[in-house]
Amino acid sequence: MICPSCDTRIHSLVSTCPVCQFELLTLIKTKETTNYYFNLALDAYNESKYYDALESLILAHNFNPADTEVLNLLAYVYVKLNQYKKAITYFSKVLKVDAKNKDTQQALLWLQSNGYEISINNLF
Repeated sequence: MICPSCDTRIHSLVSTCPVCQFELLTLIKTKETTNYYFNLALDAYNESKYYDALESLILAHNFNPADTEVLNLLAYVYVKLNQYKKAITYFSKVLKVDAKNKDTQQALLWLQSNGYEISINNLF
């Protein structure tokens, strides 16, 4: 975890930053809640319960909008639901956070090779 106040990398689970004493409990709770809903979504996705996965992913996304795992799984759920424009939107959001994400790049190439228009402007 990185302290949002002083950018110190923190390697252990502590309630305050050891450098600036910034309170980290809210950040920790947010991460735990995001992970909880992401894991529910992943279980639902693996059981082909895509609408259940979508519901949990939207909650996870609300807690941490920049989580690339959440964004990526949201995109894959939309692919499974044949909502390709939404999938492209979420894959593009992943690349805005992590431009070198190979899974996302491959997914967008697959969508493009299947006739879906991918705008370079949407990617960056």
